[in-house]
Amino acid sequence: MTATEVIAGALNTEIVGHTGDANGGRITREAAHYFGGKAIDALEEAGYAVVKLPEERRDGHYGVVSIEGDEILIDRTWCDGPMDACIVASQLLRAAWQLDHQLAEENP
Repeated sequence: MTATEVIAGALNTEIVGHTGDANGGRITREAAHYFGGKAIDALEEAGYAVVKLPEERRDGHYGVVSIEGDEILIDRTWCDGPMDACIVASQLLRAAWQLDHQLAEENP
């Protein structure tokens, strides 16, 4: 599922129009996708990156990134292009998110 589809699904679920609207007060699928795309564009123009994180792994190992105790280790690696760099970045973000939650549970 793309980021636009996620936003569009949330828009279609959450935005309610006037009670008498022919579509039951919901925006159309096409409009939701349009606004979802606009939201992604606005985030990217403001300098944000929209990244799909890898699925969380209980062992904390994500390719060249892994969690060891309360540290994140990054293996030295070469990226063969922008997409490889994005994959490593998403692995690092997932590990950081996971470690942050683990530490918060240990130290409430």
